[in-house]
Amino acid sequence: MMLTIKTSRKYQMPLRSPAAVYAILQNYADEIFPAIFSSKPFNRRLVDEDTRHHRYYTLLTGTDENKKIILTGMQLITTQSMLMFLLAVFYDLQGPTDDGSCEALRTPSTCLARKSFLDSSQSYCQLSLSPSSNDGQEFVCSYHDPTFTLLMMLYIAVIVSVITALFLRPVDVIFEILCAPLVDEEKVKAGWTEMG
Repeated sequence: MMLTIKTSRKYQMPLRSPAAVYAILQNYADEIFPAIFSSKPFNRRLVDEDTRHHRYYTLLTGTDENKKIILTGMQLITTQSMLMFLLAVFYDLQGPTDDGSCEALRTPSTCLARKSFLDSSQSYCQLSLSPSSNDGQEFVCSYHDPTFTLLMMLYIAVIVSVITALFLRPVDVIFEILCAPLVDEEKVKAGWTEMG
């Protein structure tokens, strides 16, 4: 009696043939390794991975159950709100609004002493020639509109990334717990009914 197996290629072959062994090993390797390492073309693998695992795609296509879509949306809103809040805080620290303190400063050293939070080359206040000066020696301290440099934006990006990394893991764990299936949901899927 010859044993046969059914492979994913939808044909029967003897169990001991080299083709059967190869098919079994190929199926095993396909199941063990992520789909991105399959022998499909790169573009197809990339699309497959994105459609299966990308949060925005899951949210926009609605291919999962409603509970998971809602929780994924809440998770994305939480993460994006945290990012926007951190960016707003750090941009405000870098470029604060005029609080009127510059006009009270009288000496050049005190006027230029307050520096920017992330860029020490920029002062909060600036010295300018007084319009009422007759000899050109009177200076007025006034608010200096901050200029955002590439270095400052890089600092903000790194700081926001580090802080986000610290808070993102606990947020992910909370939403993984919320997305976990309930025992009753599993019973319904399995077709169990309560007696009573």
